[in-house]
Amino acid sequence: TGGRRMWVGNMEVRIEEYCTMMEPINNVDIAELVVIPKRRPGYMKGAVDIPFEFDLGRSKWKWNETYHGHTFGLHHNITVQLDRPWYTFDIMHSKPVALERISKAPKASVGVVSEANAANGQMVPHELLLPDYPGKIKMEYAIDSYNLDETLKASIVMDGTNEPVEYLSVMIVREEFSGGLICEDMIHEVVIHDGVPEDLDEDEDEGIPGAAKELTIEVISGEAAYEVDLPLNEVGGLTPTIAKIACDDNEEDESYTVETRYFMRLRLRTAEEQRECWNSNEIFLHRRLPLPSTTTPPEVAAGTADSAV
Repeated sequence: TGGRRMWVGNMEVRIEEYCTMMEPINNVDIAELVVIPKRRPGYMKGAVDIPFEFDLGRSKWKWNETYHGHTFGLHHNITVQLDRPWYTFDIMHSKPVALERISKAPKASVGVVSEANAANGQMVPHELLLPDYPGKIKMEYAIDSYNLDETLKASIVMDGTNEPVEYLSVMIVREEFSGGLICEDMIHEVVIHDGVPEDLDEDEDEGIPGAAKELTIEVISGEAAYEVDLPLNEVGGLTPTIAKIACDDNEEDESYTVETRYFMRLRLRTAEEQRECWNSNEIFLHRRLPLPSTTTPPEVAAGTADSAV
């Protein structure tokens, strides 16, 4: 109070959740959790410590994890409001916090095989085929749900006899859905085979002026097998999957609907026709371990589903 004696009525502390989108008109408050610290109205002077606690694990409010994306963000504030009778306005102050929702990945796949993929021979949600590729290729992985601290393991078996391949990779792709907009980002790529040289040595003797250098391309032209080991904690930008959220409690209005999904994509390029072939399966990411807390500005407090902030 700056050393002054001040009458303070009721006190309220809130965790507020709100969503921001590309169009400011679509920004909306989602929900809030309110606690009333145990104190009596009366005069306050100087610095006064008033304890309070949010039990997020027992809260009936289904809060979402803090998220900062390209097309939308889920934000949280802790706001303290002091009621001041006989004054024109209350005292109110807010601090941003980050909430983390702890949720372990299930031990079995939860995705479904689309009708199109099933028609092309896909049997389970944790395998990928490339029906547009004239050769044979299949990628298998044990499960479609992962914790962010786990290693994604996959195996690729292919036969490039009918159509040699000069480029083969596995990608992690993120798709954001926000207010009817879709934004796709390649988060990470594991290059399995790249037969095209990255560059030519400029210092080499170029020979006869105007003569083209001979470019040697290494291709996969027969049977081949590859293993993929991708520690997810080394992939920057990954977050838990965010299921569809209707920010205004109206799921039919896409203007206020957001979600973030991740996909594993198998991609190749043929050597002769330069044909690009790819296919994707959704993977579901979970956070089972909290991130290390930080005390550097802005102040961030991490809350889990079974702890209090």
